[in-house]
Amino acid sequence: MRKCKEDVESMTERILFDTTYLLPILGMRVRGLRGYEKYIGGMLDIYDVYYHPVSLIESKWELLHLLRRRSGRLLPLENCL
Repeated sequence: MRKCKEDVESMTERILFDTTYLLPILGMRVRGLRGYEKYIGGMLDIYDVYYHPVSLIESKWELLHLLRRRSGRLLPLENCL
């Protein structure tokens, strides 16, 4: 099936963010990810951005892990869910 020119021009490209790209949105630095702040705004304007729910859960666990390390003690699990 061929697509007409109008259909092709109106198609928006999609991008899937994994945990690496979700963490900076949530305020965490990611080692080796440079210039993120410079490009993320443009990416959000140009692309339809998606993420897998598992990546969001993984991001939450990374944030909790960081909080636990910084506090020097274990946080009660019921306060983290």
